[in-house]
Order: sequence, then structure tokens, then C-alpha cells
Amino acid sequence: MPLITSTDEVRRLLHPNYDSCDSLTLRLEKFVCIESDNKIAEIKRICDCAARKGVVRQPTQCFHRIPGAREFVMQLQSRLLVNHSGGILENTGLCLHRFFGAPMVPGSSLKGIARRVALDKVRQAKTVSEKSSALRQTALAFGWADNDWQKNSDFQIVAGDDLQAVWQDCASSLLKELHLPLPKKYEETPWKALGSFCGTVAFLPAVAECPEGSGILEADLVNCHHPEYYQSTDARRLALDIENPVPNFFPAVRAGLDFVFTLAPTPGAAMRLPDIDSHLNFAQDCLRRGLSEHGAGAKTNAGYGWFEENQTATEQLAQQREEEQKEAEEEAALAKMTPEERAVKDFVENKLQANDREGDLKGKMARIDQLPEEEQRIICRAIQLNSNFKKIWKNDCIEAGRAKGPDDKKFGKAYKRVQKVWQAAKKLGVAEELRKVAEKLGVAEELRKVAEKLGEEMP
Repeated sequence: MPLITSTDEVRRLLHPNYDSCDSLTLRLEKFVCIESDNKIAEIKRICDCAARKGVVRQPTQCFHRIPGAREFVMQLQSRLLVNHSGGILENTGLCLHRFFGAPMVPGSSLKGIARRVALDKVRQAKTVSEKSSALRQTALAFGWADNDWQKNSDFQIVAGDDLQAVWQDCASSLLKELHLPLPKKYEETPWKALGSFCGTVAFLPAVAECPEGSGILEADLVNCHHPEYYQSTDARRLALDIENPVPNFFPAVRAGLDFVFTLAPTPGAAMRLPDIDSHLNFAQDCLRRGLSEHGAGAKTNAGYGWFEENQTATEQLAQQREEEQKEAEEEAALAKMTPEERAVKDFVENKLQANDREGDLKGKMARIDQLPEEEQRIICRAIQLNSNFKKIWKNDCIEAGRAKGPDDKKFGKAYKRVQKVWQAAKKLGVAEELRKVAEKLGVAEELRKVAEKLGEEMP
């Protein structure tokens, strides 16, 4: 009996084997085509779909814009299986980005992996004080529910024989640190006054970086060596090595992909706890160790889902995020600029020599009367709006005030620049603005002297 999971109309649109479907998540989770017992053919078609150009894309990441968020990169060392039981076919599910198709590891899974390492640290502590401190750090970073402070919980197991002393010391510290009241009836059992807490660290989904057109999925298999044994209802059945194995194929995320892991402070955590960075450092260290020592996803005991840190990629990502943040800040600043300020910015960045903007500007000031009127106006605006050019204008005014005239050997060049710019400003009707700039810079008297030598009166 063939397995077809769509109407005939959909199959006609997407090709009988869905080869025209460019959504990897739909291809894996919705549209399955097995017309015989050859499951491997369908698995290979899904892997081929993932390798086609444009099918798998890098999701737009904005986690780095969350205040205090930090990212690091770890490389997958073996095949990965996450959400293995979630597909239409048995054991063929994967956790993929719904829209972009990139492999993911859910944040809840990552939190569990890191929490396991943190609890191991509590278990390994030797003294009551060390256990209490380690449990406090774990509880703050990962949070807790009411049942965490009850019998048979993880917190009880890691506390060991010193349960009462560890819990009492730890809970008292948590109440004090979170500014929570301690009712009199809970003085001997302060953990009962804690309630629930979400933790200070948020674990966001880890997403794989998928090179364009690269195959991210590979066909894998597991063999059932005793199918008759498992299917039999006979209580005396034996698992004999004479049965033919039945291969079960499934897709897996290939090794070698880099995954970006992101941690961020939970809302309000930074306000309540000033040392939020220490919580992020602790959670990040636990997650790194968990991924490299225990792995992620299914079949980790068989070698699947193991990661190692990619320090080079982490540094490159940090640099990229810094550049993106800088660009975002520049865009925001540009949006707030007036048209005049934008014109000045464009003039400074595109009209002046990048390696000698100061010298280039002075040259343009000396021959401003020969430039187009629009450029003359922009130079006058640049002197008003650009902090570096204000300094140039201030120094030129000081030297011009000391000059005997345009032929002065020491200060003559500055005198000519101020004279030329002043005359251009008068002609353009912006002389008053330059005078106000000179006044704010404390060189109005020097500018007045230049104007007087030109036979003009400066207001």
C-alpha cells in the first residue's frame, strides 16, 4: 500500500515525488511519498531537497540586539538527531527552522543539558558550604519550581545526606538576594517561602550556519537484528542470530556544521541582580561542557550529537555582530539627521580624501570661491556641524587674528582661508552662523579682526 500524504492536485503541482517542493520542513513533515517498501529512496529525496540551492537559508539573527546577549559557536562533531520521533514516518523527524529549513536545537533542550552539568557540580561539592553555594548558583541561573524543593527532586538528590543544612543555607541566601520576605512559620524551612522562579538566564534556540547549497542532511540507518523476536507473543521466544536484519533508514544532520548558541538575561534579571554577567558566564560554561561531554539530541551514547567549541568562528561572529551593531547605530543616527547634516556627512565621507580629510578641507577653504555654490554652502555647514572641522575653524581664526595680512609668512595661509570662507559666507547669507560658531569657540574677536581688514563690520 503506497504512502502518499497529499491530494492528487498537490502532487500534480509539486511533481509526483514532490521534487518541486522547496520547503524542507514541508518535505520532511508533510509531503511523504513511499510507493513501495523502499523507504531509503524517499529519505534520499529529502536529503537531495536539502542540498538544492535556496532551500535551506540562514535565518535572520537578531539575538545579539537583546541587551546583554552573548553568542558563541560550537561545531557538530557527529551526526545530530533532534525531535527524532516527530516525523510522519517512524524515527525520521528533525528539528528544523519552519521557514528557513536550518537545523536547530530548542532552547529548552539546551537549558536541560546545561542544568545537568550545573547539578553535577553541586553533587561533587564536598562541604555543606560548597554545596549550598553551588546550589544557589544553579538555582539562580536556571530557576526552580515548587517541586524542586520537595522529596525525590534533583535538588534533594544532589544535596545528599546534608539536605536540611544545604537547603536551609541556600534558601536563606536566595530569599535575601531576591528581596523576598520570610514568614515566621517558614523560619526552619525557608525553601517553602521561595515559590517559583524562572531563572536569570534565557536559553535561545541554537541555529546551524548552513553554507549556500551545501548538503545539511545525510541518510543514516539502524538495523533491527531480531524482528521475529520482537513481533512474537510467545513467552518462550528466543532472540536467535539467524534472522535477517531489517534496516530502518532515517535522515540525520551531517557533522561539521557550526551552530550559534545564544544566552541572554531574562527580563528584569539585570535589574534585580547586579552581577548578571556572572550568571551568564556560569550558564555558558555549563552549556559548553554539556555539549562536549554529554552531547545533544538522541542516540548520544552511540556517538550522535557531540560538539566542540569553534573559537575562531566565535571571534569572527563577535566581530561581525560588533560591525552590525555599529551599522545599526549609524543608521539610527542618520535617520535623526537634518538634510543639512546628511549633506555634511556625505561631503566628509565621499568628497574629502579619507587619508587626509583635514588637509583636503583646508585646500577647499583656500579656493572656496572657485567651487560650485552648493559645495561652498556645504563647507560652511561642515564648519558649523562637524566637531573636527570646528577645531580647524577655531585654529585658523586664532592664527588669522595674529597675522599681519595675507602675506604673513607664519599665519598668512590661515588668514587667507578665513578670509575666503568669510567672504563666501557673506555671499551665501550664512555669515551670521559662522560668527556664532566663532563666538561659541571663543574666537569671535579674531574673526572680527579679519573682517575689519576686509573693510567690513562684523555684528
